[in-house]
Amino acid sequence: MKLFLTIILYFYLTLFNIHSIASEEQFDQDKIKIGVLVPLSGENKEIGISILNSVRMAITNIDDKKIEIYPKDNKSNPKLTFIGAKQLESEGINLVIGPVFHENLKALDKVQNLTFISLTNKTNNIPNNVISLGVNATSQINTIINFLKKQNLKKTIFLIPKTNYESEIRNSIIKTNYNFSKIYTYDINPTELTSQIQQISSFNQRKRNLETRIKMLENSDDYSSKNELKKLEKMYTLGDVNFDSVVIAGFDENLKSVINSFLFSDVSSEKVKFIVLNQWFDSFFFKEDSLNKIYFPSINYKNFESYRKTYYKKFGVYPINISILSYDAFGLSYFFLKQDKENIKKNLLNKKNTYLGKIGKFSIENKKTIHDLSMYQIINQKFKNLN
Repeated sequence: MKLFLTIILYFYLTLFNIHSIASEEQFDQDKIKIGVLVPLSGENKEIGISILNSVRMAITNIDDKKIEIYPKDNKSNPKLTFIGAKQLESEGINLVIGPVFHENLKALDKVQNLTFISLTNKTNNIPNNVISLGVNATSQINTIINFLKKQNLKKTIFLIPKTNYESEIRNSIIKTNYNFSKIYTYDINPTELTSQIQQISSFNQRKRNLETRIKMLENSDDYSSKNELKKLEKMYTLGDVNFDSVVIAGFDENLKSVINSFLFSDVSSEKVKFIVLNQWFDSFFFKEDSLNKIYFPSINYKNFESYRKTYYKKFGVYPINISILSYDAFGLSYFFLKQDKENIKKNLLNKKNTYLGKIGKFSIENKKTIHDLSMYQIINQKFKNLN
């Protein structure tokens, strides 16, 4: 059995001044250079600025004047990403936080002297010198499967929208070796979507069941039949659906449309459990009654809220949610650069350590991050941790 080392990045960042007293001699005296390759202009500049601010916030928690960060603006453009990477390489940097988006990774394998900690949550076609730090589909689906088993839910259907991340979701499902009852691909067009959900939930058949039963009871005079008839007249359908839970890989308005289509088809959270992917504790869910009681996997909520409050106090605005990843990316970068800057790629990509950061516990394996997530439920405008 391999022994995994747990490295607590959070405490490494906040309490480094204590550790440095005992171990200063083992560290190189050279500057610690870390690149930050993110969009600082263009349509995604808010994301890049939030990430850069998060890195600066992490730096303030370390009493080390040798740290230097080198921000580069890639404008979310693959060509500019490559140019920025080459510039960072020429400036003697070997570890970079970023890029954010998967499409910007394309040419980075040509800059072999650099190792990148990308914030993307996609894990397909990752270059050999890139680590995907994002909360990926595999981590989320594994957490959901554990939840299904604990809840003894054995008839789960999985709904995947026709989007550019469909293959990512399907590949992640295959890797789990878990047998969902059925996997559907649904159309994001609202008109087509409603029709599909009605088919999935056998809405028309359940509606006919109700109409047939009502006709049978209408001509009956006995007391029990009349009571049953009164109850049925308040119902929309009759009969159970053939699933006990639904996993929906949708977000924002699309997710809302899917849930509402189920409600229109007379399938509510009272009948089945609705489970979605990581939603970053978006308050959007509090505004929609239909989204109450849904379940989702995510990072450590207490740490997330603490991070948001600290960020707001420092910068006067709340951070973009994924920027919390850059806080841990910096902690990871700093730790490995202090330990052995000459073997960054080997140590980061090959050593199977476990880390504890703001986002919670995670490990890195085969260039992707495996997150130890928790399951949450939205109850009365609150996020309830179910672990």
